[in-house]
Amino acid sequence: LLLADLSVKDHIESSNVKEFKKLVGSRSRSKNRSKSKSNDDAKSDNLFVVNYTRTRRLALFKGETIECFDQDIKLDISDFQVVITRKTLLTLLNYSLNTFTDPLAPELPSDKLRHNEEETVNSPVHINVDINMQSIHMILNDDGIKLATLVLDKADIGLFILPDSMKVNAKIGGLTLIDNDNYNGRKLIS
Repeated sequence: LLLADLSVKDHIESSNVKEFKKLVGSRSRSKNRSKSKSNDDAKSDNLFVVNYTRTRRLALFKGETIECFDQDIKLDISDFQVVITRKTLLTLLNYSLNTFTDPLAPELPSDKLRHNEEETVNSPVHINVDINMQSIHMILNDDGIKLATLVLDKADIGLFILPDSMKVNAKIGGLTLIDNDNYNGRKLIS
């Protein structure tokens, strides 16, 4: 999946400030792109690149063959602006939890492996996520007031998700927090 432009409007929290009308948007992208670019240059113009692999694996456990599906996801995200508004974020989180999770879901056969060691052949189902981010701006909005802007120049984040645990590795470069409310754009973290 390749994405060259994106705009998500906020219909939960209305604001008169133009900057707060979009939850997610691409940042200052050139509309006039050269048609004679190489494949590497064209790939760098994409805002969002997703590579997804689902691998079937058979595990033997207590004389039973269990079918498992491991997933690898690689995300390259660049030139995004995200507006974080309390009401919108909590509403979307509540919607996601109520819509996409089922606390009463029956146990799957692969759930029998959840307590096994992750390095063994009979390891539990896992999801491996690698996220590469460049030029991400997060604007913290409090009822129409721009509190702060978090600017992330580059980050590499790795998640290894198991049924009962998660490992997170992160390398963050060029993190800046700008106070837009009290100090007129003074850098708090740089």
